[in-house]
Amino acid sequence: MDMKYRIANTLTVKSAVSRFKNNQRIGFVSTFFGVLFLMLLLFSCSSGGDEAAADAQDSTAADIVLSRQQFDGANMELATFKDTTFHQFIKANGFVDVPAKNRMVLGSYYGGKVSEIQVITGQRVNKGDLLYVIDNPEFLDMQQAYLETASQLRNLTSLYERQKTLVGENVASQKDFLQAEADYKTASAKLSALGQKLKLMQIDPEKLTAESLSAQLKIRAPMSASVSRIMVTRGQWLTPETEAMELINGDILWARLNVYESDLPLLKTGQTVQLRLVESASESYEGVIESIGRTIDKEKRSSEVIIPIKRGNTGILIPGMYLSGNIAVSNYDVRCLPEDAVVEVDGIYYGLLLVNEDPDGYHFEKVELFPGQTMFGLTELKRTGQLPKNARFLTKGAFQLVQEEG
Repeated sequence: MDMKYRIANTLTVKSAVSRFKNNQRIGFVSTFFGVLFLMLLLFSCSSGGDEAAADAQDSTAADIVLSRQQFDGANMELATFKDTTFHQFIKANGFVDVPAKNRMVLGSYYGGKVSEIQVITGQRVNKGDLLYVIDNPEFLDMQQAYLETASQLRNLTSLYERQKTLVGENVASQKDFLQAEADYKTASAKLSALGQKLKLMQIDPEKLTAESLSAQLKIRAPMSASVSRIMVTRGQWLTPETEAMELINGDILWARLNVYESDLPLLKTGQTVQLRLVESASESYEGVIESIGRTIDKEKRSSEVIIPIKRGNTGILIPGMYLSGNIAVSNYDVRCLPEDAVVEVDGIYYGLLLVNEDPDGYHFEKVELFPGQTMFGLTELKRTGQLPKNARFLTKGAFQLVQEEG
């Protein structure tokens, strides 16, 4: 009985051991294939990720593609880096003005009613052109007095000459000669004074006759200029203190800039100045410093600098327009691109770099740029070491494409 029990027990143990080993083999095989499947899955994902990354890299490398038809149709252009010289600037603000000799305010030395205005604001007039007319009957009195004095003077001149001859021959008394001389000189002085008054009325005394007497005072342009302001209207009584019209000759324009006291030691005559209209930054002008003020405004702590503006595209400039100016005080070398190639989006600057050109078209990459100053249509670029020296960027048309990319 004990023997049978032991034999049965042994068989049971062997059977259990055998089942355990079989289970171990099955579990090992199952685990092996499970690990193998997992490795294959990871490899597949890794391979797919590499391909996706490569696709993304290719997409980034040329995220804007233009056909040749698109490029040529929009008249787009490419530009390479340009090494040039820029200036260190002092910034200043001011306005457009004209030399004092080119500005004139007209009125009248004599009161009268404005009966005619022959010009309009902005009109160009030549020297001698009629501007406006003033009526006053008293003008007749002055002209009449001139003609009467001129007639008297002719008689007094004849009497003076006769008395001078007679006194030389000891025929006339010295008293009669002195009286004739005094009357002659008095009339001559009066005539001269009346003649000067007529000239102030823009009446030529030499051409004045009894038939040409007029109660009108015709004010003519004393110089060729433009009518900048008209301060009177028809029917208004014009007094000698009233300003009637302003003329400005804009052939010579100045920029008057206010430079802060701390910057004045850096200035000298002859320095180049780049000027822009405050309301139209796209328009630029050039000039050089002609004079530097020698007094300091106590409130602004600044002094005035005069810059004659070079002739050219100054046609839209009007005295009184506000200007901003950059005064070049020193030079330094820069690498730059045309300013159209640099586009700002939310405070970050970009450019479209040409990465490939093939028969189908142009492939561009949007790259970040780090601009400095802009001068004469060129923008200084910093940190260009990672870009190819012969890199080509899109200029004309870059703004719209970069904005669309966001």
